[in-house]
Amino acid sequence: MDDKSKAIVVSAVVRLLERWRLSESQKVAVLGFESKADYDKFVDSPVTLNWSQSLEEHLSLVLNIHAELRTLSLTR
Repeated sequence: MDDKSKAIVVSAVVRLLERWRLSESQKVAVLGFESKADYDKFVDSPVTLNWSQSLEEHLSLVLNIHAELRTLSLTR
């Protein structure tokens, strides 16, 4: 994933977690980070972060959950 794509994904995921009103500790847990410092680095400088397979899976899950929730709300 290139740097521009990383920045777009990070922005989208951070907005979603904010909209879901998660606490800082919940954000850390959902994304699989070990500490708030890791989450802060993710938000502040995503291109320097080690984008592991695990992180990509967590990000994908968040985005897919959002997509499914949107689908459910549109079918009502």
